[in-house]
Amino acid sequence: MQARNISKEPITILKNSTISDAIRMLLNTKISRLVVTDDKKHVGIITEKDIGLFLFSDNANQGLDKIPITKIMKPIEFVSHDITPENSAKLMIKKNISSLAIKENEDKVESIFTKSDLVRYFGDNFS
Repeated sequence: MQARNISKEPITILKNSTISDAIRMLLNTKISRLVVTDDKKHVGIITEKDIGLFLFSDNANQGLDKIPITKIMKPIEFVSHDITPENSAKLMIKKNISSLAIKENEDKVESIFTKSDLVRYFGDNFS
């Protein structure tokens, strides 16, 4: 079994978007993370947690429609399309991250493998 078999296609947002755009997209799609794109390349990731931590600590007097997502986006962790769920789990623990971008080719994400995918996999196969 490969992680890509149980992962999902990423929902993307443009790099020049604002935090307000990201919040709107997360709410409308009912997902917890967005892959950030720049000129059709996947360059980062932004999660609900990133936004929440930013809102909690932000003391700027700017509206969320003025703050670019690049201020809070994180680098994306690319992995090979043949990685197993077990190796994905090890990497996620080692890097202290909650998602991996399974790459199709250079800077192009085929799917996103998340902690939720991992829990579902272990629940279905090892309960």
